[in-house]
Formats: sequence, structure tokens, C-alpha cells
Amino acid sequence: MPQSKLNKFTSKFTSKVQGKFFQSQPFGLGLLIIVMVIWGSTFPLMKDAIDTLEPAALAASRFSIAALALLPFLGRLYPQLLWDGAVLGGLFFLTMFTQLKGLETIPANRAAFICGFNVVLVPLLAPAFYRWFGSRPSPLSRGIKFQKWTAALFALAGLGIMFGGAASWSSGDIWMLLCALAFALHLLYLELISHRHRVTAITGVQLLFVAGLSLIWAAPILKAQGGEITNNWWLLVYLGLVVSVFSTSMQMVAQRLVSAPDTALMCTLEPVFATVFAFFLLGEQMNMQGWLGAIVIVAAMLQSQGILPILFDRAFRSQS
Repeated sequence: MPQSKLNKFTSKFTSKVQGKFFQSQPFGLGLLIIVMVIWGSTFPLMKDAIDTLEPAALAASRFSIAALALLPFLGRLYPQLLWDGAVLGGLFFLTMFTQLKGLETIPANRAAFICGFNVVLVPLLAPAFYRWFGSRPSPLSRGIKFQKWTAALFALAGLGIMFGGAASWSSGDIWMLLCALAFALHLLYLELISHRHRVTAITGVQLLFVAGLSLIWAAPILKAQGGEITNNWWLLVYLGLVVSVFSTSMQMVAQRLVSAPDTALMCTLEPVFATVFAFFLLGEQMNMQGWLGAIVIVAAMLQSQGILPILFDRAFRSQS
């Protein structure tokens, strides 16, 4: 084969393979892992800032930066885009608001465990959600298999082991349950509409609504917090551009390829990465119980993709 034809064939074959890979579930799962790493990095960074910077002021500043960054990329605004952006933005804001309210009265590890309940809520709510709100059942979430349910329960157990489970209930627990519900609905709605709009357009409109709601929430204290906002400008830029714009856009792309139940399972990796970052940046230690919980969570990820049974099968075959 002549060199020119060989180069042409190689180029065509490579582009075809790459195209298939970028439209595959493994690529979507890879994007979600990156998103979880980014979300996990916020824990040690925000821990010191939140002592002096009010949550409402932090949210208003962070999402205003994010919305302004995406403003030039919105393009034409049409009713369906505005509606979907408003629903996503409302659910996103509700998730953030309830989480912060819960953290006022319960420890972070307990809050993380209860919020992780969304890993069970997503597959539980999916059939009814798409029956009532979708034109048809999502092709990604249709026919959730038994392995998804077992993986969800594994992940929830891993969170319970990692963070010590739950004790008597309080108002903070109720807030965190609402947080888990809002986050589950956000994941489901995002899967439903992810193919309708350009990524930058729907992400920008969503963040505009979150910024507007956050500014209303922070209005009474925003002026008094001006000095603290200036002191923490680098953190707010990171939260606005990297955590809000970049990771939210990647999540949007990923959920075109990964079902909402699988996305909820991947989200259980966030506290694992947060613990790793806290160890390296703050010197916080994780005990043996924490590591055991992390191992169970990783096992749940493998179970959800049908990888764990394959690994067990190969291990038993090698021993026989």
C-alpha cells in the first residue's frame, strides 16, 4: 500500500476510533471521576474560609463569577432553554442551600453520609420521574438492573462505614435528606435534558439562575462581607471557574453518556477524594474504618459496571 494511502487509512481509522471513544460510557465515567476529584478538592480549601466568609456571601460570589464567565457563550435564548436552566438552577440552589443549613447543626461526616443517600434515591425515583416528566423513559436509565441496586446499597454501606453511620435524628438530618432529594432530582433532570441544548448554553443559564438566587439570599450581608470576599478572591475564582464552570460543563457532557443512577454512584467518590485532599493539604488522618469504607465504595463502582463479578470469576479460576 502506498505511503499516502496508508496515512489516509490510518487517519480515518484513528478518527473513527476516537469518535466512538468520546461517545462511549467509559469516557463519560472518566469525566465524572475528574469531576469528583475537583469537587473533593473544595473541602480543605473551604474549611478555613467558611469561618470568616458567610456561606451566602461565598455562594453569591462564586456563582456570580461563574455566570459572568459563561455570559458570552449563551447564544440565543429560547423558552425551552430558559425553562430547563431554571429547573436545573433551582434544584442546584436547593441542594446547596439545604446542605449549608444541615452543616450548621450536624458534623460534616454525618452530613456526607445522609447526602450520600441520593445513590439509592436516584434508582428509586427514576421510573416515576421519567414516567411523569419525560416524553419517554431515558434510554440510559431504562431497565435498571439488579447489579445497579446492589451497587447502590454497597456504596451507601461504604459511606456509612467511612463516616461512622448515623445516630439520633435532628433538624440538620432533615435538611440533609432534603439535600439528597434535591441532588437526586437534579441528576435525573440533567440526564433528561442533557441532549437538548449546547453544553455552554444550558450550563450558563443554570448558573445564572443559581447566581440570582444566591444574590437574593446574600443581599442582607453582602456589603458587610466585602472585605472577606476580597481576602478570599483566589478561592472564589477557583470555585467559580474550575468547580462551577469547568466541572459542571463536564458533568453535562458525561450525563449524555452515563445514566443518572451510575452518576449517583460515582458521586459517592467525592467524600473519598475529599478525605485524600484533607490528608495532603490539612494533615487530617483517616483511620482503618475510613479506609475500609473507601474500599467498599470503590467495590460498588466496579459492581455497577459488572466488573467486580468478572474479577472474582478470574480470581477463582486462577486458584482452581
